[in-house]
Amino acid sequence: MLSSWVAVFNVPECILGGERVRTLPFALKGRVENEIDRLEKEGIIEKVDSSEWATPVVPVVISDGSIKLCADYSVTLNPNLIVPQHPLPRLDEIFGSLNGGNNLQN
Repeated sequence: MLSSWVAVFNVPECILGGERVRTLPFALKGRVENEIDRLEKEGIIEKVDSSEWATPVVPVVISDGSIKLCADYSVTLNPNLIVPQHPLPRLDEIFGSLNGGNNLQN
């Protein structure tokens, strides 16, 4: 799937702590633990004793009843990212560049 894909984040020197663990609904706890075990056995994630970075996990129930784990970076990584700015052109600039066009396609 994404084995050759690499994500690069431009993060300045910052001090991040771990976010407090969110409580899971009791009905999902066993399925979440099973999914974590499966991901660990497949080598997708690995257990660590401690880490400077930690982010909350959001379990999502799929239509077949299985669980997907999503990381919520909105409270840890995202506020510290340096995001490149790519300004979008304004509508009047776009329409102005179309001036003089003779072809109209659907």
